[in-house]
Amino acid sequence: MVPYACLRSASMVSPWPEGLCGAREAAHAGLHGGKAVGSTRNLVVHVLDDDSAVRGGFARVLRAAGLEVCTYETAERFLDDIDEAAPGCVLLDVTMPGITGPEVMARLKEAEHSLPVIVVSARDSESMHKVVRDLGAKMFLRKPVDDQALLDAIDWVTDARGMR
Repeated sequence: MVPYACLRSASMVSPWPEGLCGAREAAHAGLHGGKAVGSTRNLVVHVLDDDSAVRGGFARVLRAAGLEVCTYETAERFLDDIDEAAPGCVLLDVTMPGITGPEVMARLKEAEHSLPVIVVSARDSESMHKVVRDLGAKMFLRKPVDDQALLDAIDWVTDARGMR
């Protein structure tokens, strides 16, 4: 099992112990950490955030790194599409109207979906970390997120699962 980690700043990762979707085709090869990102499989990053500026910013960074991105303004839209989701991971905001981030995680867990979740939120408290960790989050990133930290987090959760 991949340990949970919390990124509190761009330079510190602390491991803790135990839609609007484009075509779903293979991502273009890009460079990240000296290796190609998404060059061998359909690696899709599913971005769920109610803030269009955040969704757009994440999408630009991820596409520039050669990853395919599906963005979702609402959790409901993502949950409707999840059965057809390509391998990859989920970037999930905690605070969204309607279904919240932790509720999305609970539904994914209940349905036994195995996409790793990276929680991205401005709400950075020990109680929130515990909630999302208990629901299976692999990492917590505090907004605003450094571009390289975001790419490293995605690389970490997808490599650990043998997705590339």
